[in-house]
Amino acid sequence: MPNKFNNYKNEEENCLIFNDCKCLECNIGFKLIKSKCIYNYTFRAIYQTNFTNENVILINQLYEKFIVELNVDNEFKTPSFHFLFPKPGYHEIKFYLNTDLIYSSENMFFNISNLIFFEQNQGKMNKKLKSMKGMFKKCEHLKVVNFNHYIYNNIMDFSYMFDNCKSLMLLSLPFQFSNKVENVRFMFANCSSLKSLELSFNTENIKDMRGLFYGCSSLTSIDLSNFKTDNLINVRFMFAKCSSLKIINIESFNMNKIKDMNYMFYNCTNLYLAKLPNLNEKQIANINMVFRGCYQLSFSNIKIKSKKLLKLNDICIVGAWYGRNYGSMLTYYALHEVIKRMEYSILMVNDPLEPKYIIYNKIHPKSMVSYLYNVTQNHKGDNLSELNNKCKCFVTGSDQLWNIYLSRPLKQFYFLGFVDDKRKKISYATSFGIEYSGTEEEKNITKYNLQRFDGISVRDELSLNVAKDTFNIKDAVQVCDPAFLCDISAYLYLANKSNIINKPDEYILAYILDPSIEIGNRLEKLSIDKKIKVIIILDYPPENWRKNEKKLSLTRNGNLELKETVTINEWLWYFNNSKAIFTDSFHGTIFSIIFKKPFISLKNVRRGGERFPSLLKPLKLMYRLFETYDCINNNYELYDKIDYSIPLQHLSKIKKYSYNWLKNKLNTLLTHHKL
Repeated sequence: MPNKFNNYKNEEENCLIFNDCKCLECNIGFKLIKSKCIYNYTFRAIYQTNFTNENVILINQLYEKFIVELNVDNEFKTPSFHFLFPKPGYHEIKFYLNTDLIYSSENMFFNISNLIFFEQNQGKMNKKLKSMKGMFKKCEHLKVVNFNHYIYNNIMDFSYMFDNCKSLMLLSLPFQFSNKVENVRFMFANCSSLKSLELSFNTENIKDMRGLFYGCSSLTSIDLSNFKTDNLINVRFMFAKCSSLKIINIESFNMNKIKDMNYMFYNCTNLYLAKLPNLNEKQIANINMVFRGCYQLSFSNIKIKSKKLLKLNDICIVGAWYGRNYGSMLTYYALHEVIKRMEYSILMVNDPLEPKYIIYNKIHPKSMVSYLYNVTQNHKGDNLSELNNKCKCFVTGSDQLWNIYLSRPLKQFYFLGFVDDKRKKISYATSFGIEYSGTEEEKNITKYNLQRFDGISVRDELSLNVAKDTFNIKDAVQVCDPAFLCDISAYLYLANKSNIINKPDEYILAYILDPSIEIGNRLEKLSIDKKIKVIIILDYPPENWRKNEKKLSLTRNGNLELKETVTINEWLWYFNNSKAIFTDSFHGTIFSIIFKKPFISLKNVRRGGERFPSLLKPLKLMYRLFETYDCINNNYELYDKIDYSIPLQHLSKIKKYSYNWLKNKLNTLLTHHKL
């Protein structure tokens, strides 16, 4: 038997399948089977039966009226769309059809699982045939198909012709497509045993090649150099799940009219080189969807003829930058600036829980800082996996993302549960905030996801202990908040964009997250005793502002000014221009240090009190941290001056270690990134 048939079990079976016939070399490059019987039939097919007296559907019942004669195992039988075979085995059927009346072979052999071989006799089909849609769809045991040399001048639709022919190994399509063909979508979909294809399509007017080779998991190469695609519109899923495909070259394609090329190479898991034609700006922007799941394909091995460079994001930052809190906004602004200055491109992930329709006021994070970022569309839970194709590496952090009460509503979002195993993942300065108190199920899922990270750094000592002791992340390290890594010029850039025209008289700034009557009374006393103005900024969420104002219970006896609707630019301006600062905020403390201001910090136990000592102890600034409200009035000298020489020496070492950890991790992970 020919070498092409060696994939069958043995030669004896081959002879049975093909009726002990002789093999003749044909013009298309491999050997086809020819019957020893006369050649005036329309089709010749071989069916396999497994049972005695098995009734087999031979052809779709709609075509029974076209059967003139039926030859079963070299005996003429009454024309019928089905036949009762008395014995199991292989059976040769010859169909004699009145082809002059057949204008479509749509679904002719649809879902006939007994069919294993099909051959069309040369010149026996109606030249006016218009459609072969789904002709062999779901013929799951069909192994060989041969269409002899023939020109179909009027066919417009070949879609789904061999869809789900999972056993098809040999296919000869020497016929030429006429220029009337418009649709070949899913023509070879899920032909998972097909290793090669020789195609001579006339494709000049084809508009839809959607899923053409979808699921052809055994195809190692496809020569499409003769394809003309001037009118092609849709190539979605065209090569999806061609998992054996290693190289693809479609440089000759004209993609000017393409409207949908999403998932074109979806899950081509062994693809490592892709040569593409000229693409327009929109197509380039969506290129990440084209190669979703192509884990062996490096970005450097995507060759595009376009003059515009293929620009893909290096880093995907996952965090609460959209959190309605000044500290959250600025810690992500800082992380973004630091990574950007490392010359990496960045994509900021949007809030998965954000309502579809929302109006942003001037102090909403989207109004204040999102204009600085490249932000994703609003991906919801089920669509988060799409982010795997938008960036090369995922960075989560900073802030209390891993605080169980913050992370629980988003499930494993902040633990990168949606990120593929083969994607690179690190955390930078992320915090648990408090001891982990999730359920046992939450703990196990969290542990699994954390152990998939390529590097974990946390912001405070408590988080370091939780990472190591609770989740067994032994190589976790402690780094500083990214706000320290960012150059002060980046903050001054934002501060200078504030709308503040007249600088107020000398003032002490009070930035308060959790106001109370005790704090209000003491701030009034501070302003009276120190004969200085106190400007108060409360936590951001506007719906809480009036409640927080009432909690202060200000009597207006002192020289106090309570600011409302403060933008991020104004917040930075007030910090930078203050004489001194009182705050119960972790980030308020950080920015006091950044702007080198005298400060007093009230340990905010409710929002994660352990963060404060972790920040101030290494800097030798613990003497400015207090646990009771009395600190506001009992330490007036701390508002007057501060010596930053020693703290800044210690901070410099911490910043250097933290920056190098982040830079080295990103450099290592992105050097050999996969798509």
